[in-house]
Amino acid sequence: MSIFLRKFASNKSPSIQSSNGVIGKHVRLEEHGNTVFCCAFSSESETHEIELATAAYDGTTRIWDVARCTQSTSKKSKKILKGNSGGVWCCVYSLNSHILVSGCSKGTLCAYSRGKYQILGRQDLAHGPNAVFSASMHDRNDVLATGGGDKRLKLWRLDDADSATPGISALSTLSGHSGDVVSCCFKPNTDLVVSGSEDRHVRVWDINTNECLQTLIGHTAEVCACSFDRDGSMLATASSDKTVRIWDSRQKNRCVQTITGHKASVYSCTFRKCSYDLLASASQDGSVAIWDPRNWKCCQVIRQHQGEVVGLAFHPHGTLLATGSADMAVNLYFVRSDGPQEADYVDFAGDWDKDEPTSPSNGSSPQVPGSSSLRPASGPMVMEVATEFSPSIRPIDDELDPISSFNGRAQLGKQASVVRQMESLNSDDPRLDLVSPDVRKELEDELALQQIVLEQAMERKHRDGWKVRDADPEDVEELRVLLKKFYLEVNPSKLTRIEAIVQDYADRGGGPTEREALNLDLRAVYG
Repeated sequence: MSIFLRKFASNKSPSIQSSNGVIGKHVRLEEHGNTVFCCAFSSESETHEIELATAAYDGTTRIWDVARCTQSTSKKSKKILKGNSGGVWCCVYSLNSHILVSGCSKGTLCAYSRGKYQILGRQDLAHGPNAVFSASMHDRNDVLATGGGDKRLKLWRLDDADSATPGISALSTLSGHSGDVVSCCFKPNTDLVVSGSEDRHVRVWDINTNECLQTLIGHTAEVCACSFDRDGSMLATASSDKTVRIWDSRQKNRCVQTITGHKASVYSCTFRKCSYDLLASASQDGSVAIWDPRNWKCCQVIRQHQGEVVGLAFHPHGTLLATGSADMAVNLYFVRSDGPQEADYVDFAGDWDKDEPTSPSNGSSPQVPGSSSLRPASGPMVMEVATEFSPSIRPIDDELDPISSFNGRAQLGKQASVVRQMESLNSDDPRLDLVSPDVRKELEDELALQQIVLEQAMERKHRDGWKVRDADPEDVEELRVLLKKFYLEVNPSKLTRIEAIVQDYADRGGGPTEREALNLDLRAVYG
């Protein structure tokens, strides 16, 4: 299923705020056919130059020769990997970069040998049938951590082609989160790994004992990304609450800074781990911000993508920054080797209200078009009133109801909403034997379609910060109709109670609390 391609309509051109800042000109790589969720650089070796891997929801992981892409006119990927069975959420290179691992929406982990990029091994149900959202490698051995839609963090061992059993083997499962684990990272020079979850918590684990040593509480929405600085003293976590929090391990992981400025969910954050440290953050609002860890001031704002920015990675030498976006492109920015100067600092919050430069720094990025000229890759058009950095036109799947969202506000499409309310009713329900064959067939078909919509919607909501907040009148009406059709034939005496429950849900606004109460009430009526 296709993730929407979000385009942002604005009267402003793409820009790199702070002309003399640490970020300079960029090159744009355009081959993916859907949202680019992850970027990962390899290390350098005697036999291989540094490469960039990019994972996208088009089901592919692409390998780029960094030197060729930045030093010549050729902007073509050198390899296209298609071992995953669904949209690819994450990718990471092993310690020595001999292996590349990718994880996808259908729970598959694939390990590829670097060079020819042949499949060394795969785990088809790494997190059951749930998505593999994140992956991180230990910096001293071949232990891989993955976070998934089963609310667990898992540890794996990677063995390269020279070992007796090349591929991926399971080590242990770390349980404790009450929501999907959407981010993870190892602490440098230790056996500690950190996980961020939809439950809003950050957990610190010891991989030797599999124990949770500490839970970091502070974010008010899911934790989309986490990253340590080069010595492991500072941990940055990015969240759908529009903030990045800094936790200091020298102060028992106390939160020492809350970074604000982004206008929507912060999907990614990463430290530059060489020479002068930098922190980069990427957001649903279409911007990438660069922060100075010496004072946590913003020293640059980049708006070159035409959609949400999700993937983010610094080159191992710190000279390049890669970004992946819902506009299906990967941007490679040249990064200054020294640290920010006083003149580089910008007012990120105030910057949203200022006029920006009329052209990008190098002219290589296409101009942000007006809403009338935006063309999605495929699918019917959905038009909305265009405001600054709001979705203007997006392609949607021809067969499925879309989920629309912006800045954390969302509502389920009609079909998905009905299933959400009727989660205790499914095609195996024995009460379907009580209804006529025609009605049963209609219900079974409807429920099967809606379950597919729901599962795919839940898969993609994690990175985009979609939350169920508002009741839609059409949702409520469709729920009412389907429930009535079912219960008229099963037990008409329950209809009055069911309609009262649904009406009460609509009257109270249909927020998360009311939604849970609705589910409990319906379960009681179902008996």
